[in-house]
Amino acid sequence: MISQVESFTPVLSAEILDSCNFFELYPFDGGGSFIHRDLLGSTDDAQITRAIMHEGALDAFGPLDAIDFQKFERWSTIEQSCWINRLYFIVPLARIAKITGDKQLAEYVKSVIFRFRKLYPAPASTDEVRELNRSVLEARDRDYNSSDGTFDGPVTYQWFDFQPASRLLHILYAVWFIKDLGVFDNGDYQRLDQMIADHARVIYQASDFDAPPRGGNHDFLRALALFTAGAVFTDHPQAEKWRLKGFRYCQFHIYEDFLPDGMGYDLSPSYHFFETWIARDFALRAKQINMPLEAAALKRLEKAYDFCGLIKLPNGMTPVISDGYPLDMDVFMNTLPPKAPVAGEQLVLLPHAEMAIRKSNDEFALLDCSRCLSKFAHYHAGKQAVTLWFGGKPFVEEGGCCNYDDPAFAEFFKTARAHATLLIDNRGDSALHGRYCWLNYCICQLTPWQDHTITTTMTAPEQWGDTVWERQLYLNDGVAEITDKITRCDGKSWSLLFPLAPEVEVQMRDGKFILRNDNVQVEFYIPAEVKIIDSRCVRNFQIVPTRCLVASGTGNSTVQSVFRKM
Repeated sequence: MISQVESFTPVLSAEILDSCNFFELYPFDGGGSFIHRDLLGSTDDAQITRAIMHEGALDAFGPLDAIDFQKFERWSTIEQSCWINRLYFIVPLARIAKITGDKQLAEYVKSVIFRFRKLYPAPASTDEVRELNRSVLEARDRDYNSSDGTFDGPVTYQWFDFQPASRLLHILYAVWFIKDLGVFDNGDYQRLDQMIADHARVIYQASDFDAPPRGGNHDFLRALALFTAGAVFTDHPQAEKWRLKGFRYCQFHIYEDFLPDGMGYDLSPSYHFFETWIARDFALRAKQINMPLEAAALKRLEKAYDFCGLIKLPNGMTPVISDGYPLDMDVFMNTLPPKAPVAGEQLVLLPHAEMAIRKSNDEFALLDCSRCLSKFAHYHAGKQAVTLWFGGKPFVEEGGCCNYDDPAFAEFFKTARAHATLLIDNRGDSALHGRYCWLNYCICQLTPWQDHTITTTMTAPEQWGDTVWERQLYLNDGVAEITDKITRCDGKSWSLLFPLAPEVEVQMRDGKFILRNDNVQVEFYIPAEVKIIDSRCVRNFQIVPTRCLVASGTGNSTVQSVFRKM
């Protein structure tokens, strides 16, 4: 009987997989991306291979022939543990082995897979799987999500959450890339079949797969892995159960994880792309095995695809909001159904994501009013924030996001101070405890576009009391007029923040600020006291210094600031 792993066929074509770097086609989750960049500095498979095999990039985990997959299973380094245990690194090595014919490199990939199988066996029973999930979930919410960052302790994370799902998929792809290099015999394939079946079993037995489905990118990936195992392992006695439950859960996630306007539930562009490839591969695999999706699910998926093009910045990257990272979209977009480009100006309101976008030639503006959708959401304070590009260059931009294990993640980048927003009495609009536990957050009401103008109103009772902030944004032909109306603010101070892109140079001329980014100049004027303070943002996955314009005042005020391309 032919091995089930050996017969695995990817849903994307061999031509695409051979010609593109793997993580251009399969973008990371947020935490994985930051660790990957810290360790390897690139998503180029050749550079990844060189860094691992010749430059000691994985030395922190031990010798290459004896990687310690449990070394970083502590809360203070949990993202490193996730990254290594998801086997992110084996697929780039396997792809380079295939396209260069490097059998020795293929043998190394094989040795990693089988060493993991030998040393880190799956939980043996349903009871063990469910107890693992129960205990880790309890500890995660208590000791990690809600801690002040000083707590550190061991955690058994290796077979929890989407570690087994990611491993299952990455092993299948790695084996597919190197299977023609002659490194696997029949016995190897039998062991691989059992390894993949063990992973599918653990995913199926986990308690949340026995309960009603819930949304979220982690569970979506688990559902895809289960569906893939069920679709590929046609001879396995549990295959039908895996396939049917995986299909049902994946289709559920298309409805649950993509809002009706198309954006992903995490309200983060890079997480949107992560979930979009999961949905893409599910839809392609379902079509391949003749399990048609509901028409409404396909329509929702089309909306999700449309959002991918809509959010694209003039430099081809994604904006960085809600714990996301900058993602180059060009290669990924080629894996989606083709869409005719939209010419001219686009004024878009995403009513469910609560965002507004204007795109026109080399200009881009984003108004972010997205709300906190769960206690431990990928969310940041500082809403009603604007992102402004002129002449294809960034001028006012989000602070971005750093490695989740870095203290600056919660201490700065998730706070209002990293965004183009408002402080009242030096307080942002939302309060965070620990890394992810949102104690309170603001509510915004966003109106439709009218005559190039959009208006949003914010209240943040727990942070600001009765104060109300209305922001009106007018955008047209190189001009951005921002009218901020602050009411019920008697006796309170306010500060409007405009964090600048790090490339922007600032000069004063005739009472106005002249902002220069390369060969593009923008005039900025605001009738208020303005200071230029040091700030920071994340560029190319590194925290870099930048500056922030801060306009301040006291009490009820209406302030109009103008950015005008010169």
